[in-house]
Amino acid sequence: MTQKLNREEIREFFHSEGVIRFDLAPCSDFKYPEDFDREKFDDWFRRARLTGNSSVEEILVNIDAAVWMEDRLVFRNAGVLFFAKNVRRFHREAFITCLLGRGTDKVHILDRKDLAGGIVSDIEGAMAFIERNTRTAYRINGLAREDVHEYPMDALREAIANAVMHRDWFFYGANVFVEIYSDRIEVSSPGSLPKGLIPAELGSRSIRRNGLIADLLHRIGFVERAGIGIRRIKDGAKAISCPEPEFEADNFVTVIFRPAPGVRPTMEAAPQDTPPAAPDTPQSTPTAPGSLTHRLTRWLTKALHKLP
Repeated sequence: MTQKLNREEIREFFHSEGVIRFDLAPCSDFKYPEDFDREKFDDWFRRARLTGNSSVEEILVNIDAAVWMEDRLVFRNAGVLFFAKNVRRFHREAFITCLLGRGTDKVHILDRKDLAGGIVSDIEGAMAFIERNTRTAYRINGLAREDVHEYPMDALREAIANAVMHRDWFFYGANVFVEIYSDRIEVSSPGSLPKGLIPAELGSRSIRRNGLIADLLHRIGFVERAGIGIRRIKDGAKAISCPEPEFEADNFVTVIFRPAPGVRPTMEAAPQDTPPAAPDTPQSTPTAPGSLTHRLTRWLTKALHKLP
């Protein structure tokens, strides 16, 4: 008996088989130049250190962010995520939610921020949120003061970039999460592992779900193209003596970071004794012998002694 698939089931089948690529698909609703953010493009161009006298349109086509269709420049979804004025107008799930929880769960949320300024801005905004809500100790190295972070910042940046890059953009109603708790930071990306990859192979095999997004991030130095993201995450944690990050994969792929054991005790150490506060009553200030003040004081003293 043959069963017909509906439109959604057909789409899901082609997606699961890797036939449909979200990042390469055209975004028909995006209108150039009305929806194009030139400032975002200029910032990306500067970071990529590109040179030449090509027009903006030629560059967009050369980096595969857009393609000419007859006489119209049509943006791919990846181009929209990087260069749209309002990304969420075209992709509702294109944002990162940052949470700060009190304790070890999200029952009490102390701070929340939804970042929806585009891929580059969102990654940097998530890092700023982490830096603002985690501890930093200081270590004197020679004549310089060196920051010692509670968590591996380079590894976290890699994890957030990977979460955006490898997420399943067909997972509607879900977005990337960065959650800070008292004992850990979690970075979660919507979607299970790409077909053909199992959790035990993370770090040894790489399957790029969104190759164009990966390429555009690689051009500005946010990620490595060679599929060494997991290794960089582990090496970054090891470099500051953090426990090795944990990886979980079900409907979301989650990376769990634990704090460096040496930083928190330093930050939570009892404060040193402070010197006693200055007394409320003003204290006399000695005067130097021979000074004008000293001579006037002696003259007044003698004058007072001569009074009846």
